[in-house]
Amino acid sequence: MDGTSSHNVRTTVVGTLEAMWQLDGHAARIQSVRRTPGEVVVSYAGPDCPDLADARQQWPDLTPLWDAVRHELWAALVSPLHHYSSDTRYSR
Repeated sequence: MDGTSSHNVRTTVVGTLEAMWQLDGHAARIQSVRRTPGEVVVSYAGPDCPDLADARQQWPDLTPLWDAVRHELWAALVSPLHHYSSDTRYSR
């Protein structure tokens, strides 16, 4: 995850599961999954965090959580593009 910063860390919650992930370019790197109130289900440190596709393969029983992370990833990626295109289209 070289070149990323802590402001790219996101949290996605589905039911009692909470995924902490980092926006790394166009990928979501899964750092941890916790079951509230704090039970660690999955945890990674350093550059070995799996991307969303790898996490989905390793833990298919967490599909609703991975779907929510994917939704938030796309929202994070598309939002700046939409904002830019809106500004550009209406500027003179």
